Amino acid sequence: DFCVGLTSIQQADVDSAPKFPQAFAAFLSWASPCDGFASWGKYDRQQFERDCRLHKKRYPFKWHCNFAGVTKNELGMMNQRRVLNALGIERTGTHHRGNDDARTIASMAIALLHRGWQP
Repeated sequence: DFCVGLTSIQQADVDSAPKFPQAFAAFLSWASPCDGFASWGKYDRQQFERDCRLHKKRYPFKWHCNFAGVTKNELGMMNQRRVLNALGIERTGTHHRGNDDARTIASMAIALLHRGWQP
């Protein structure tokens, strides 16, 4: 119930989804040739590392941008709702859904770049 409330992902979605090795291979094929990624905090990086170890896959990323840390450095805040308000951005989609969160972080990055942020 907690995870459904957090992500809106239903058990049937999980049951019918590919297992990590297949899903990760498809993700890497889609994301290629990118050698890093950004996420809010370090949880996603740590989860990728754990899953790669568990499934005996090489962790493929050379870098990770912790965007909560970026906003702390650039704006003095890490609360995502406050950051979005400060940047004049409205969240679209569902919080804690991968594609929606990626769009939100990309919007924040674009807004910060316009303010002179140097990644």
